[in-house]
Order: sequence, then C-alpha cells, then structure tokens
Amino acid sequence: MRYVKYGGETFITSDAVARALLALTASVAATSGSEVVTILAIEPGSEEPAQVDLVIGTGIHILSRPAAIDIPEPDFEDAVGWLQLHPDYPRLSPESDATSGTEDLASWNDDFGGAIDII
Repeated sequence: MRYVKYGGETFITSDAVARALLALTASVAATSGSEVVTILAIEPGSEEPAQVDLVIGTGIHILSRPAAIDIPEPDFEDAVGWLQLHPDYPRLSPESDATSGTEDLASWNDDFGGAIDII
C-alpha cells in the first residue's frame, strides 16, 4: 500500500496503482499535456474503495510513499489496467519476432525506465 499526495489531499492506494499513476503522469507531462484520470483508493478510516478523479500532467505534483497500515492490499488490478490502456502510458517498443514476423504490442513498461524502482 502507498500514500499518494496530490494537491493538499493524501489518499491510500495499492502499490500497482501508485506505480501506474506515476508512470502515466510523467508520460503525459513529457508531452506537455494534461488528462483527467480516475483511480481507486481506500476511503479514509475504512477499508472501502473509493474513486478518486485527478488531473495529471505538466506542473502537477504527485508524491508516493509507502503506507505502513494494517489492512490487506486491495485488488485494484482493473484500475491499473485502465491506466495502462491510456495512449500516453509508457510502453516498450514493439520488437519483431524473428520466427513469426509479428510484433508483441502487449508489452508494458511498468517501471518507466527504472525510475519507479526507487519508489
């Protein structure tokens, strides 16, 4: 679990959602754009999920840090998938398969060039 600070608010989400959100934010900012995204977070004071709408992009600061809380990690994989489907989400360059001549377009770059490993 990770705390994510956005503006003056802090919320808790899964490790995977925090990583995907940071990667997408950096990628959108690199294009000098901005987007509205919806993620899942844990409602303060409970274990219930809640939707959080965020504007991400250039000049928008997001901080993520580990959360030492005693609740189970939520299954927010669908929320991660939606972030990864965004056209600006960083992906590995497709590489041709020498045996079939097809490209693997399903490769995700979840660590955004290694930058997410430090989080």
